[in-house]
Amino acid sequence: DALVAFADAWREYAHEHPGRYTATQTPIRIDPELAARAPGPRRAVELAYGMLRGYALTEPDLTDAVRLLRSTFHGFVALEAAGGFAHERSPQLSWIRTLDALHTLLEHWPQTREGDPS
Repeated sequence: DALVAFADAWREYAHEHPGRYTATQTPIRIDPELAARAPGPRRAVELAYGMLRGYALTEPDLTDAVRLLRSTFHGFVALEAAGGFAHERSPQLSWIRTLDALHTLLEHWPQTREGDPS
């Protein structure tokens, strides 16, 4: 449930605020101390990591899972916004299947192998 709520909020924000969403995906050069104090990005990261703790992941798997989710969500909403889903199948149905697949993957996350760099 947490994964679906998190993902749906991400997608909804991208749909309702396309310019703001795009701005959140663009790296900007600002003072690192100012960035460290900004509550928005820190809160987003905390939410992602908190939601994934329900899958009992630990580092470095937790970071890898956050990157997987961010890549998947961003790729989906970017393609959707660009009209990249011209097939007759509803993008909403594909979104639901994508989240089901991510949930299954997160429940069965491959174990970090001994000697893998962290």
